[in-house]
Amino acid sequence: MLQGTEIKTRTLFIALVLFSFASCKKDNATIPAPEMIYTDLMDRAVKHNLPAIFIDLNRDGMKDIVFNTLAVGDPLNNLDKWQYRVDSDIETKLPVNNHEQVPMMNKAQRIPVQDFEGYQWYEGTSIILMQKNISVELPVFWTGQWLNVNKRYIPLQVKKEGKQYNGWIEISTDIQQEKIILHKAAITKEPEKEALAGH
Repeated sequence: MLQGTEIKTRTLFIALVLFSFASCKKDNATIPAPEMIYTDLMDRAVKHNLPAIFIDLNRDGMKDIVFNTLAVGDPLNNLDKWQYRVDSDIETKLPVNNHEQVPMMNKAQRIPVQDFEGYQWYEGTSIILMQKNISVELPVFWTGQWLNVNKRYIPLQVKKEGKQYNGWIEISTDIQQEKIILHKAAITKEPEKEALAGH
């Protein structure tokens, strides 16, 4: 038979376990997606024979981000390169790692306000998403992190009046047709809020 002290001890232990479980559930609960401003990019193509595409995410009349191509000669390696790039302006940040890459996010992946998992937010960046390499000695070959992806997300931040607004751009790539396809984009209505890619 349990004594009074043992009953109190067991009751206290059970209460602590239940409280701890409830706290964990609360911490792991899904954070609701913030309200967003959406832009339909109408599957526009980024190709080396087409003009650059500028995007105004928060509709303030400023060009926040640009997708373009750049022809670069590399005489040292006897190559001509077509670079498919994303460039941000001084008020727009991209998360960049030590290899000069941006993360390729899946749908519903969190876009933090602060630096995360080896990526740091930088403004005024120019990132090569993929590159066509042409040589007289070798067959044409492609390099880059974003080769033949289907509806993945580039995270970004736009600064307005000193505050950061998180967002994303949904893109696909097709090296057979030599293009990036811009599907849609979104940015939070409120500053300093985590966004969810694709939501």
